[in-house]
Amino acid sequence: MRKDPDLAQLTEVPVINYWMGPGAHAVCYLLKGGELYNIVLICPDNLPPGVAQQDADLEELRTIFATWDIRLQKLLELVQQTFKWKLQVCSPPPLSHNLADP
Repeated sequence: MRKDPDLAQLTEVPVINYWMGPGAHAVCYLLKGGELYNIVLICPDNLPPGVAQQDADLEELRTIFATWDIRLQKLLELVQQTFKWKLQVCSPPPLSHNLADP
């Protein structure tokens, strides 16, 4: 990233960078004192029923974001491994009983 003029600025200041578009968005930020760049992509869920996590197809992700900002496209070209995680909707836990009430 530091060698690419389009990406170098993303490594210089620890800020959250994000892109939002129809049906998808990306959130990126530095970790480990600037040594790691985390990319979180939110896009349509196509995991099989009952599967909460699996390896992702990098080409599929690159295709989804192919028309987005060139910086995001370049970032995705640098990615070597990624995973899909299903966003879960869970029921709230039951309200706890107030022990002060008889």
